[in-house]
Amino acid sequence: VKTEVDELRQERSKLNDYLLQQGEFTTANNTSTEQNAVTGDILAHTSSGSGKAVEFTYQPLPTNKIYIDTSEATAGGQFQSSLRKAQTAVERSKYEPVGDGMAVSLDTPKNWDFFKGGSAGLAFAAHIASTDPDYKLRDGVTFTGEVSERGGVLTVQNIEEKARAAERNGYEVILTPYNSEEIDVEGIEVV
Repeated sequence: VKTEVDELRQERSKLNDYLLQQGEFTTANNTSTEQNAVTGDILAHTSSGSGKAVEFTYQPLPTNKIYIDTSEATAGGQFQSSLRKAQTAVERSKYEPVGDGMAVSLDTPKNWDFFKGGSAGLAFAAHIASTDPDYKLRDGVTFTGEVSERGGVLTVQNIEEKARAAERNGYEVILTPYNSEEIDVEGIEVV
């Protein structure tokens, strides 16, 4: 069984490397476009509640599929659903993302068994929208919040801890769901 698991990990690594390569691809409407992976951080929290910034790489794809590599951790259903909702919300917006799908690679901490929750939705919606030339992400800004398919931002847990993690990682502003306005973390603006 160990040999089979090792072989599957090698195959996953090769697939991940292939999906996250730079280059051109043809979109669903048969136009050729440049494929550029972007990196960022999503804000998570550990089971003990402490905030953590987790680096990710996002690559638009010409298919409507979503591929996720969370290192050694398992991507839970709510996390997977948050990516699909983010994609749908951007498709319904005024922005035109480059691809209909995505490859996402997260550098999860070695001791994490699971990566779950919907709070990555807002961050991914922003990164998906940023593949439209008319939308640009501002440096120094990060996000937390679940996104509905209609684009609404829903409340999430541990926002204060995530804001502290964002500040520790050099962010100046964190965009959060509306109900977090009372959070005050020195060194970062909570919007």
